[in-house]
Amino acid sequence: MALPSIVSPRKMEQLHYGTAIHYGCSVFDPAGTKSIQLSTGVCVKVLCATNGYTVSQQRFDGSESFNRTWDEYKEGFGDISGEFWMGNDLLHYLTNIRPRMLRIEMENWFGVQKYAEYTTFSVANETFNYRLTLSGFSGNIVDMFSGMHDGQEFSTVDRDNDVWVNGACAELGSSGWWYKQCYTCNLNGLYMEDLGVDESQSFIWFFFTTSVMARPLKESRMMFK
Repeated sequence: MALPSIVSPRKMEQLHYGTAIHYGCSVFDPAGTKSIQLSTGVCVKVLCATNGYTVSQQRFDGSESFNRTWDEYKEGFGDISGEFWMGNDLLHYLTNIRPRMLRIEMENWFGVQKYAEYTTFSVANETFNYRLTLSGFSGNIVDMFSGMHDGQEFSTVDRDNDVWVNGACAELGSSGWWYKQCYTCNLNGLYMEDLGVDESQSFIWFFFTTSVMARPLKESRMMFK
């Protein structure tokens, strides 16, 4: 999938300017970075895609580790010129100030592109462990997200909120995610090349193509509007 050329790093900045409060990217914004001011007065930089989407996750080369702590997922990590996670606090804020829809674009190592869309998408605050609300699927892929992961709390390697009684899904999946027992997709899993065998710990969407179960993906982008 085509990725825009961005030069500014994704860092929360303690800047105060203007009076407008923004809710993310709009259909009038070109693809690229945008500074938005939160109701607290804090300004942050976000990545805009076409059609008014605000990007919350992006992976395409394995340069960024997604096996991070609770606090790192809370605050966000990476760089919007490359791979990144927006941060769960900001994700909560932007998905709760008005109704949102989610779009996920994915590509495997053979150039096959798929997408999934959900008409309802929100993330709760930290008190509720960033619980996921997700429904209203459409797309050109089997839905492996909402059935297993809707209603689940976020887990990381240092904070286990899944319902698996025999272990910690975040350790198995090597990343933070909305695990249940454990996952049917994990877009933050280990980045590895598809060598023709199933890799359930990898960056994955089960049955991305109907002929294989758990092959690693190459690219993903999660975005909402």
